[in-house]
Amino acid sequence: MACVNDAFGNCGSLAPATASCPARVEQAAGPCGWSGVTKPASCSYGATVCQCVHQPYCGGAAPPPFMLHGMSWQCRAPLKPGECPRDADEFKTSTCSKAGQKCSAATCAQQLDCTCDAGKWACVQRELPPRP
Repeated sequence: MACVNDAFGNCGSLAPATASCPARVEQAAGPCGWSGVTKPASCSYGATVCQCVHQPYCGGAAPPPFMLHGMSWQCRAPLKPGECPRDADEFKTSTCSKAGQKCSAATCAQQLDCTCDAGKWACVQRELPPRP
């Protein structure tokens, strides 16, 4: 475990050097580490994969340091046929079968609007205004 300084430079909490895989997928929820301190982990539970990843700050009132640098579990099961991809990476790597199907995904600053065309996603990206 490593000491993680709070906003005042005090050792406020302990963060693991490497995120450990929980015993069951249901336990892969909530905080799992600290950016720059914890080595991310990827854990498989059958077809579902969980990763300890940094969650970006998207604007608004400044959060406390643990929210700016915190890492949390993100779990994903494989996409089912006809299901919309959840992010830009999935749009790039997945195929589609319903011509004309429309799906969208957003990050902090960008929105992808995609349409199924000949088995592939054709996407248009647009910038989103900053969050208040």
